[in-house]
Amino acid sequence: MWSASMPDASFGESAESVHSRLGAPKARFNRTPDSGPTDLYAEHGAMLTYGSDGLLSYIELVPPADPRWNDIQLLDRPFADVARDLREAGLDGEPYDSGLDYPQIGMRLYTSHPGSPELPVESVGLYPAP
Repeated sequence: MWSASMPDASFGESAESVHSRLGAPKARFNRTPDSGPTDLYAEHGAMLTYGSDGLLSYIELVPPADPRWNDIQLLDRPFADVARDLREAGLDGEPYDSGLDYPQIGMRLYTSHPGSPELPVESVGLYPAP
């Protein structure tokens, strides 16, 4: 169901393992004082966040990544169009402060302007699905 041009990384994998395949990240930072480190791989359009246990727990994708779910293009399209296409494919998103969450597949759509559905999805967040 998923297709994407994104780095070869798996949830639960250590940063050392990811670095051995992808090389050193362009940058490493903490999103918040309480979060684990995030590795930036700009060439892949990916930010990989590790939990306090040092294992990959969240992937955020931005262009040039091209994540798709059931061939639905998720980035660089109007937020409302992406949400409609996912709804038509049987997925209803749950609103959160900056977009829609799809816990059944472990995905979040993010926009910095949630009141402007004509603007594009800015990033896709992936996390382990139940």
